[in-house]
Amino acid sequence: MDDKAKDLKDSGDSANNSLILEIGRDLSMECLACCARVDYGKILMVNRSFKSVILRGDELYKLRRKLGIIEYWVYFSCNHAEWEAFDTIGHQYQGLPPIPASECFNVVTDSWVDGVTPNSLRYLFASGSLGEIAIVAGGCDSEGKILGSAEMYDSNKGMWRALPSLNTPRKSCSGVVMDERFYAIGGIGLGEKSVDGEVGNPKVLTSGEVFDMKTNLWVEIPNILPGHIVEGVDEYAHASTKSPPLLAVVRNELYAAYHEEMLLKKYNMSMNVWTTIGRLPENASLTNG
Repeated sequence: MDDKAKDLKDSGDSANNSLILEIGRDLSMECLACCARVDYGKILMVNRSFKSVILRGDELYKLRRKLGIIEYWVYFSCNHAEWEAFDTIGHQYQGLPPIPASECFNVVTDSWVDGVTPNSLRYLFASGSLGEIAIVAGGCDSEGKILGSAEMYDSNKGMWRALPSLNTPRKSCSGVVMDERFYAIGGIGLGEKSVDGEVGNPKVLTSGEVFDMKTNLWVEIPNILPGHIVEGVDEYAHASTKSPPLLAVVRNELYAAYHEEMLLKKYNMSMNVWTTIGRLPENASLTNG
């Protein structure tokens, strides 16, 4: 350790949590908030004050939100309990430790911590986040029943809260957030009931629903996601073997990858139509999306 690094370490350890003594705590915190999250693992090694602020996290991340500092990371899993994250700013992948059940990942400490169990366990559900709020909707329960329930998680309070149910229960649906509203789009729904009360085979849904947190209501959007008919193939059997709708929101606009047609499309919300903007890479259809 050179003399400058030693002086910085000593000043941080002995200056009553002032972090960088020469500029004071407030400015030090703003400098720290502007640093990339991926660098926090290195910065916390500078001295005990930095380590305490970074590992505690609450004050730092509240300041980042106040300053409007946003870093988009993409989290994905290709195998059970194995996750990776892609840093869109540093353009690098980061492997995450194996995930236990009902836990959440702390990007600062690089570890999984005990999560709060939701009111209803589910899989194949739609999900999305807005600030410190996360929403899940639809999916299946442990017995494979298609769900219409929805929940919201507040990371500040560490609590789940039940939301009004979807108008149409659905699984294998996709979730996105636009205009500070949550959308559950597409998926597979319950079959039609016959006159004798029997429920038919599940059906592919082309509708979506949008949840407005101000009104606390779901509103259905008919035919937001046109289906794709494959000649000679049962519609449900085909839908159950492929991924949920491949959707993404960029600058508050919705895009979809139609791997059957190898096309990338953009959604016009006011007209409820999709416009083709280009083709997908040739290997996009190898695993049904």
